[in-house]
Amino acid sequence: MMSDVRRTLHDLASLAARLGVGGIFFATGWHKLEAGLTQTAAQFATLQAPAPQVWAAVTMLTELIGGALLVAGLVVGPCGLLLFAEALAVFVIASGDQSLPLTGDVDLIIALGAASILLAVGGAAPSAMI
Repeated sequence: MMSDVRRTLHDLASLAARLGVGGIFFATGWHKLEAGLTQTAAQFATLQAPAPQVWAAVTMLTELIGGALLVAGLVVGPCGLLLFAEALAVFVIASGDQSLPLTGDVDLIIALGAASILLAVGGAAPSAMI
């Protein structure tokens, strides 16, 4: 019986993490889309990111698609790993800046990266699609 309760709590926690992390990534990607690639690239340029136009497009698409897939419970492991890699890359590019392009503070990207790798390793609850 205790294992059933534990499994249910694990599944609910996994669902909450997927919805929360996926929703935040999707929202930041959507914000980049609304702002436009030019404005997003300009913000990456202030961080001296190489090829800021490429960074803007890749992060926007990664966040939109990866976030939506996490929310849907599809390919959670690979999406979590991809979103972790993106968070790590943005963190390295920011190299100590307290504000990141259209996403907020460094602490947000650290939290999202940590949660993403946890989802990549832990996977989704059995109720997820894949």
